[in-house]
Amino acid sequence: MNNFSFDIWYNNHKLERFGIKNPLSELKNKNSEADKMTNIKESAEQYEPKKTKNIADLDKINVLMDIKCKTVNEGTDNEFSYEYIIVDEVEYRVPLTVLKQLKEILKKKPDMTEFSVSKSGEGLDTSYTVIPM
Repeated sequence: MNNFSFDIWYNNHKLERFGIKNPLSELKNKNSEADKMTNIKESAEQYEPKKTKNIADLDKINVLMDIKCKTVNEGTDNEFSYEYIIVDEVEYRVPLTVLKQLKEILKKKPDMTEFSVSKSGEGLDTSYTVIPM
């Protein structure tokens, strides 16, 4: 080992001689993992689009759950908003047709506490049916 190599090794291991881990060695390991590159094909194969879950994915919903509103693409021509609930830290979209049906059901059954939602179709042909429980 030449003097230059020994100096580098010695400086990198000085702290370890006293039982102190060298923080730079951990940083080097983290960076080496982060520096691993992937190609477009691998990225495309691993890609999963972000998808908001739907209230129809739940077995039952309590009518007293808090509902929130989210605006997407705010300030652009593609701006839209939707209602959602949070169950176990996951957002579930509540279509307005579900709220409309639920309103009518609650007029007839004001003491109803839970319901479920059935979904059929996809895209613009999606329809929802609120089922009182």
